[in-house]
Amino acid sequence: MDWVFWALAAAGAARAAEECSGRFPGLNRLAGGSNRPARSRPAPALCLAINAASVALMVVVAMLWPRHPLLCLSVPAWLTVSAILHLIPAAATRRWAPGSLSALLLQLPLSIYAFHVADGAGLDGTVNVLAAFALGSLWMLASFASSLLLWVVEERFSGPS
Repeated sequence: MDWVFWALAAAGAARAAEECSGRFPGLNRLAGGSNRPARSRPAPALCLAINAASVALMVVVAMLWPRHPLLCLSVPAWLTVSAILHLIPAAATRRWAPGSLSALLLQLPLSIYAFHVADGAGLDGTVNVLAAFALGSLWMLASFASSLLLWVVEERFSGPS
């Protein structure tokens, strides 16, 4: 099963590459803001820093299998939450959103497989799954909050575009 955690880290890296390559006009419209291209994309350095930290965390967690199974299962939970949060704006705006392709093709299938294999390894059970999703949701919240905070700071101090 340990290969699936490395594959999840690779899926996170693929999402990061996809995310850092695109603009977010659909997100601005969904949030009720204007569709200003200059303001609809975080700076490449910001995007790279947040996503690199996320992937690094996924790699560290992959190295912890099988000693910390619940921590390891938080990664597929995190990527499931991330995939859903990438796919909802894409569906709502009917436009591709950066990260949605890798979410659909990599993150969701690998995450489902990781939980399926964990079930076979005796890590099933509602409590384990709920705990993994709670921790995974916290990972997602932390990455989203840090991205949003750094984006706001960047917008505040970058001046007019």
